[in-house]
Amino acid sequence: MLQMLYTQATQLQQFNVSLTNNALFSYLTIWAVSHVYEYKRSYVVQQLQKLASVDPLTGLYNRRQLTAVFEHCLVTHRRSEEQFGLLLLDVDHFKTINDRYGHDAGDLMLTHLASLMKVHSRHDDWAFRVGGEEFCLLVVRSNQQLLQQVAERLRQDIEQHPGQYNDQKISFTVSIGIAVWPEDGSTFASLYRQADRRLYQAKKDGRNTVVA
Repeated sequence: MLQMLYTQATQLQQFNVSLTNNALFSYLTIWAVSHVYEYKRSYVVQQLQKLASVDPLTGLYNRRQLTAVFEHCLVTHRRSEEQFGLLLLDVDHFKTINDRYGHDAGDLMLTHLASLMKVHSRHDDWAFRVGGEEFCLLVVRSNQQLLQQVAERLRQDIEQHPGQYNDQKISFTVSIGIAVWPEDGSTFASLYRQADRRLYQAKKDGRNTVVA
């Protein structure tokens, strides 16, 4: 009789242990799956945010991100009472490049321009492709003299270093308009509009030039 009770107690204990192990396994499985899902969801969100802010061709930030960065700069530069500025660039006769060499060549010239912009950007400056063949460089902690120096060096570098497509060098130039915050505009819209006016003036003046 005692042996039977002992056997039943042992079996019951083993059954409880089995239930506990199964419950623990189920819990760990659910925990692992939920964390994997959360990691994947977080990764997907990060990738979507990146796609929403970066130009896929050049790897530069896009116009949507430009407005966000401008607002951030506005806060920091108001606090420090420093100036910052925009360089608005447009590739001269870009349609001719596309017509003569093809759109693949045109795309390569845009990526070439983007790489030169990165060379002329300090680590805390911001480079953007705002649409088509139009680009923008936001230069922090700067004044008109510094902006003109940066713009002129960039213009010369682009002129002196042609892009390459299928072993063929393709020369091109850019026109650049400059606007300084807050003298030329206190809001993004007003500052960008002034830079755009000066870019248009650079085009009228014969292209391949800087207007401040």
